[in-house]
Amino acid sequence: MVPALSPGAQEACGIAGLLEMARLFSQPENRPKNSIIFLALGGHHQSYAGMTEFVKDYLYPIFGRPESLSLGLHMRDKDLKQRVKVFVSLDFSTGTDILFIDFQYNSATSNRYETLFDNIYHSVDGGAIRSWFTDVVERINQLKPRGRTYEVEMTSVEPEDRDFGHPWKVFPSDVEISGALGTFFGIRFTTAYDPRPYFGEPFDTLEKVNFRNLQPQLELSCMIMAEIANLDLYEWSALENLRNDRWISTGIFETMSQVRGNVAIWNITRNDYTPLPYRALVNVRRIFQYGVFNRFTITKEYGYFSLFPAQHVVNPLYGVQVQITAWVVDEATGNIIYATDQGMHSLPGGARVDPVWDYGYLVVFNASTIVLFDLNEVPQIKTIEDEPLESYGVWQVANITVVAIPPNMQVYLYGKPSGARCPTEVLLNASEENPKGNGYRVGPGEQLIISYTRLQMAESFYLLNEERFKMIQRYDPMITSSDVYRMHGRVKDLIEKAREAIANYRYSLAEGYIDEALKMSREVYGQVRNYIEDASFTVPFLAIFFLPFTFLMERLIFAWRGTRRILPFLGIFVSLIVISYMIHPGFYLAANSMVNILGMSLLILSVPLLIIISRYTVDYLRELKFARLGRHEAEISRIAEVVQAFIIGVEHMRRVKLRSILTLTTIIIIVLALVNFTSIEAQIYSRPLPTYGSPLYNGVYIHKPDWGEGHFAIDSILPILKARYGEEAIVAPRAWKYILQASVQNFDLKLGFHLKYRDREVTAPVILGLTPEETAQPYFSAFLTGRSFLAGDRKVLILSEPHAEALEINATSLPVKVSFEGMNYTVVGIIGSEIERVRDLDGEGILPIKLDIPSDEQDWETHVPIEYLIILPYEEVVNSYGGNVASVSILFRNTS
Repeated sequence: MVPALSPGAQEACGIAGLLEMARLFSQPENRPKNSIIFLALGGHHQSYAGMTEFVKDYLYPIFGRPESLSLGLHMRDKDLKQRVKVFVSLDFSTGTDILFIDFQYNSATSNRYETLFDNIYHSVDGGAIRSWFTDVVERINQLKPRGRTYEVEMTSVEPEDRDFGHPWKVFPSDVEISGALGTFFGIRFTTAYDPRPYFGEPFDTLEKVNFRNLQPQLELSCMIMAEIANLDLYEWSALENLRNDRWISTGIFETMSQVRGNVAIWNITRNDYTPLPYRALVNVRRIFQYGVFNRFTITKEYGYFSLFPAQHVVNPLYGVQVQITAWVVDEATGNIIYATDQGMHSLPGGARVDPVWDYGYLVVFNASTIVLFDLNEVPQIKTIEDEPLESYGVWQVANITVVAIPPNMQVYLYGKPSGARCPTEVLLNASEENPKGNGYRVGPGEQLIISYTRLQMAESFYLLNEERFKMIQRYDPMITSSDVYRMHGRVKDLIEKAREAIANYRYSLAEGYIDEALKMSREVYGQVRNYIEDASFTVPFLAIFFLPFTFLMERLIFAWRGTRRILPFLGIFVSLIVISYMIHPGFYLAANSMVNILGMSLLILSVPLLIIISRYTVDYLRELKFARLGRHEAEISRIAEVVQAFIIGVEHMRRVKLRSILTLTTIIIIVLALVNFTSIEAQIYSRPLPTYGSPLYNGVYIHKPDWGEGHFAIDSILPILKARYGEEAIVAPRAWKYILQASVQNFDLKLGFHLKYRDREVTAPVILGLTPEETAQPYFSAFLTGRSFLAGDRKVLILSEPHAEALEINATSLPVKVSFEGMNYTVVGIIGSEIERVRDLDGEGILPIKLDIPSDEQDWETHVPIEYLIILPYEEVVNSYGGNVASVSILFRNTS
């Protein structure tokens, strides 16, 4: 089960250790009391698949029969599985020389194994078994069989504990299958505190393997295995009375699921599903999980697929949420030709997996694909005709998005947050000739990759905004002197700079320009859209008065009778529309002003009809009343009085024309004044706050209030700051990287990143990343012995004064080679404890915030002492260790 392009050298350490262990135990003098089966599952992180096949083929062949799972029973045969007591997984790496031991167990199996290892496995939290391993390691260290002592860390494989051994990446474990099936007890030997930066990368080559770190792990593993393999048989005998011919677990707590179904396409002619004639790749992925929870299979005849075990189901009574997809790939081009249908013929994207699940039809459609990068929202698809798509698909993994659409269909792509009115991402395939966009059309079996997707978004926004500015300029020439128009011009400059930076292979600089251009273009789009909408929203209100005004003007000016009245009515109405288009921007900017005018006119015309209908209804009811009770009242219609009063008033206005003109002019002026008075726009301004004392530098300091109460990362603004101020100021970000247990009270600094020098070792709970420019600033270099960081520095660090003393490193011996997290580093400087007293522009220290404080005492103003940290170059902390930008200092080059 080894992929063609893997394993990497680090991933192969487990297989290498297995072979060495087999060689050792095969020697006559090392033969153990109990038999050991050395099983090569796969030299890579998909060893889980190899373990699955081993369990299915050798231990539980009956798992091929799904009816056993439907009963919730794990059937048993008397063969190899009867004699297997424990499964040990080897998953070594060479980032450190510290062995890490974890155990696989579950609630369904804990009682059965309570006598294992002389009653050491009796607690659900695994405390007793940790004690047994601790005793074994202590005896080994006392004997020093290889002339040395060994370090070891232990825990269970609960998710929050698994990361304790692997701080930056979560690795699948092949022992999990044994615990999930209730098969036997599982142990994993792996490496503690190893970031595995090259895991799954093409850089995982042999020269990066640290054999000095691998040797002590393998030695200790072999000695522990010797203890396990030489246990007396009576220590295992208590298990036998729990093993019978029919069952080992009821499966109520944990089991494995089987998924089966047929991949099909929707046949329009038959109006039914038709099995897919091609072989498809089916993927079952647990939602919000990766790695071990990602399973694949190939369809058979008639599109049939069956995958076991498909997923690890924690509780069969509730199942687990998964996503099932199917794909057909062109063998010649590698392009997707059939993709999972998420349109009207599909099942819901997230589905519940039961222990046995017949999925039914997994629908695919003939598709072409569009690949996008760095989207913040899941894109929505809109056709040129604005019709709903019958078949489509959208998938996002990390920063890559794949959109599947029917071939030769012209589409736009846009995205907006939930509840938002305006899109924040648009892809129109726009040009200066067609700023509203031509859309994207992809041929059959083709794939369109939109490189620099965010740049394409910025250009789409820019061209759309440019077209709208031209529309607005017809009625508001002063718009070109507004701040929003100047920002619009800045977007064009940033797009051109981004293109130039890409042409010169300066991709980081281009990313900054692109981010700022996209941010500005979105802001311009929002303001321009609000401008147009504000003008357009007045159209319905004005259109309400078109018909009454037309009637009034006809009576004032013409007052014709009979059918002759139609001509002045039409003339006044059409003239009113033309004049409105000429003098009011809303009628020109609105998407369809005529629909507004006609709709409101029809509404006005319907009012008399409603009045007439209601009047006849009331009259009919009144006649019924008179017929039964007789006439007891006399009424005069008030509606008739209103109509008659209106007619008399109009006739009076015709006689006093000057007074009528002055009155109408006064009303118009009052209405305009009221509208202008209520047209208030919010203005945002910055209010500077004074600080006391001498500032640390002349510049700007940015971080979250109260450091985000632990969520301090502000990575997103850094490219924008570099693009805007990089030429006139030093942009100096600071990155922090904490251990996972950063909030745990760290007594004696037992938890932390490990740094070794000769036979001495120190730990630091946090890494501080600083740029070369900041380490050269007087407020830092004044307390620095040695040199500051230089541009391009890699694998160098600055020690704190307490750490240097503990390691017996002094300034005269610099530079010094040390081992940091299993990797070779060079100490180039030592920073003094006086740096703790340095205060930034906000009056707080410049060191990272202290997190290991009880929650009721945390004020988010306490910074770590110098012995808590090790200083590395900023780029290395971010790129190699996954640190986050906590603050940014902008130091102006021209202090005047």
